[in-house]
This record gives sequence, structure tokens and C-alpha cells, in this order.
Amino acid sequence: MHQLRILFESESTDPLSATEFWSLCQQREDFRAAYHQYWNSSREKTSSKRPVDGVILPVAPSAAVQQGLFTYYGSFSHMSEANLASSFER
Repeated sequence: MHQLRILFESESTDPLSATEFWSLCQQREDFRAAYHQYWNSSREKTSSKRPVDGVILPVAPSAAVQQGLFTYYGSFSHMSEANLASSFER
């Protein structure tokens, strides 16, 4: 979990107002709705006329990183934001 330290040890920011917080929640929900619509539109491109079952993404943009310095979250962050399951296998 040391890779996440940078996210929690950064400088504090001012708390959001309730209006700002709910605005961010609405943006998240709008993103999820748009992604869900995009995902379901894949049925128009498949021969079975069913949406794709899943996506295989690389864990990192490179083959190897120095131990303790891995801070890339690109492959999983957008799936998490879209409220979709993600995992990796070693």
C-alpha cells in the first residue's frame, strides 16, 4: 500500500461545500451513464449483437518498474470511476 502514500500525505485542501460535493457526484453519475451507454452500444459492432463481455487492459504502460516506485493507476482508475469491476492476475 506504500504506493498510495502519495495520495494521503499530500498537502491538505479546503473541504468542499455541500454544493461542490454534490456537483462532483453528479459529474461522476453523468460519466457512468455515458460509459454504460457506450458499453451497451458495442452490441451494434458484434456479430452476436450482444455487448462485449469485458476488456483486457495492461496493468502498467511498461514492462517493469523499480520496486516501490509503481504509481500508475491508469488501467484501473477509469474502470473504478465507471463503477465496473477490475482485477489483475499475477
